[in-house]
Amino acid sequence: MPSPTQEQLNTINKFTQKDLDADQVYVFTSLSADTLPVERFGWFGNYFIRMSSKMLDDLKNSYRQGVGLLASHNNNRLPFGRTFDADVKVDHVDGEPVETLYIDHYVVTHTKDEEGNRVPLRTEVNGMTTQDIVNHIDVGHTFDTSIGFAITNPKCSICKNDIRDYEQCTHIPGLEYDVQVGEEVEKQRCDIIADGGEGLENSLVYAGAVDRAIIQNKRFSANSQDDTNPSLQEGVNSVEGNLYNVE
Repeated sequence: MPSPTQEQLNTINKFTQKDLDADQVYVFTSLSADTLPVERFGWFGNYFIRMSSKMLDDLKNSYRQGVGLLASHNNNRLPFGRTFDADVKVDHVDGEPVETLYIDHYVVTHTKDEEGNRVPLRTEVNGMTTQDIVNHIDVGHTFDTSIGFAITNPKCSICKNDIRDYEQCTHIPGLEYDVQVGEEVEKQRCDIIADGGEGLENSLVYAGAVDRAIIQNKRFSANSQDDTNPSLQEGVNSVEGNLYNVE
């Protein structure tokens, strides 16, 4: 079981009402977001949402403050874990640098009674204990993650104004427009740039919207995909075809 370092445990205990011992805590890191475009389906056609560097930095700060770890974005259930740290790094995808958000989480596998005996922690997820959940992570059954977040500054990719302000931006995501570029006029589709926001939660899911979002295997680095098996760092949603989360 991945145990916290002493430095990580010190950070985790800042979030708790009583200090935890290392043997009670399971930690893992997920690759959770990046600056690559994510396709969305709108009334007027498909469009991309792309996170800016500022957006990733805002999310990093949110997840460092500690938000809940959920199952499948179901915020009607109590969290069974929490984030405690985050960082933005530069990965290389197809030879190109990509800013990437990594989030650290902790799950408490059990509490202890006055005699020091283990007391299981039950969750609202189908009667599973927290130990059941980390067991599924350990054996590789649970691997995809998906962040829940709010975009506070959605910019238009064409005019760079707030896409919600019709007086400043008349473009609609998914539609193409004639845009003057130097002396030429070219067709550009209206996409959304997420240029500010807040992280609300992170969830363990079947297939997230971000292709690269996945729990990290400590034995394989995210940048060594082509050294061994490329599929080790790919989520379920990287296969051909469209996958949809149905509530």
